[in-house]
Amino acid sequence: MKAYVSGRLFGRNGETVNGHTWELLGIYTTESAADARCTRELDFVWPVLMDSALPEETAAMEGCRYPRLGQSPAEPGGDYGCDEGCA
Repeated sequence: MKAYVSGRLFGRNGETVNGHTWELLGIYTTESAADARCTRELDFVWPVLMDSALPEETAAMEGCRYPRLGQSPAEPGGDYGCDEGCA
């Protein structure tokens, strides 16, 4: 089963990997509910598989996107960090 994590990226001044700091906003069973929780430009949605372990090492958050920006980090101008390790 897939779940959708909503989070808020705060910037590059934190103490996390690559300087990213983020906060969990919620975990949802539908993508539309996760999108609805995103109210700011730097709020993101990240699809994950339930009951599936993630790697120990820092890895890109595949499928992560910013609904209020209308783009994913892989698109031109989408330089907000999910694919740079905001894990």
